[in-house]
Amino acid sequence: MLYNLHYSNKYNFLPLLPKLLGVNHLQEPVQRPHGFPVFQWFYCVKGQGEFIINGQRSIISKGQGLLIYPHISHSYKGLTSDWTVHLIGFGGNACTEILQTLHMLESGVYHFSNSDIFPTHIENLLYLSQRDITEKETELSKACYSMLLDLSPSIR
Repeated sequence: MLYNLHYSNKYNFLPLLPKLLGVNHLQEPVQRPHGFPVFQWFYCVKGQGEFIINGQRSIISKGQGLLIYPHISHSYKGLTSDWTVHLIGFGGNACTEILQTLHMLESGVYHFSNSDIFPTHIENLLYLSQRDITEKETELSKACYSMLLDLSPSIR
């Protein structure tokens, strides 16, 4: 299931802000010759998919992740009919600097040493997005940053 998150322009100052969440999303084929306007992190829950960027093909299997920087030409598709992912799409005025600092230097496939981190954080982000709380946007920004901090030592 995919969830688009919408905010008023008064939150454009936030360094990170989730724009799209996917939980147990049966991933359809995607071709983006001009990329996508936000950063995307995927985590393979089930099945197997193929990711192509700069003419290089990578296979993504259960427990692996995929980071895609904005506006980078890419495509991906399931190699099995059950390719299921969790995902987050995020933007903000400090995304590149934060990702670079956390050694998430480029688009590509990443291996996770701890397979619980991504699912735990994506479920928390979905929970926060559905709550009616004051300053929800700020809380979502903090949760996104927390997720990236926790992912950093667990990826290679």
